[in-house]
Amino acid sequence: MCFKIDIKVNVYDRYLVTVIRYIHNNPVKAGMVKKAEEYKWSSECTYYDGKEYPAGLTDTDFVLGMFSEDKKTAIKKFRQFIKKRMTISVLKMKYV
Repeated sequence: MCFKIDIKVNVYDRYLVTVIRYIHNNPVKAGMVKKAEEYKWSSECTYYDGKEYPAGLTDTDFVLGMFSEDKKTAIKKFRQFIKKRMTISVLKMKYV
């Protein structure tokens, strides 16, 4: 069974990207920064330009590959997805 986000993915992939969005937006929600990419310990910038602190912790290919095979398009779609407000709780979904 598939759900539509900005992309069609199965429930488990949808859960993964939703959790990633939740984690990246936590510092913003907590009022620590205005943008998630401003948080030093966030891996969000790694998805956009490959810069990571500390280096070598995040493999972005799998997640970006869910958005598009073309890396530039994937980054654009990922950025749009992260910026969207979470409106559906994946945890409350009924799995069929």
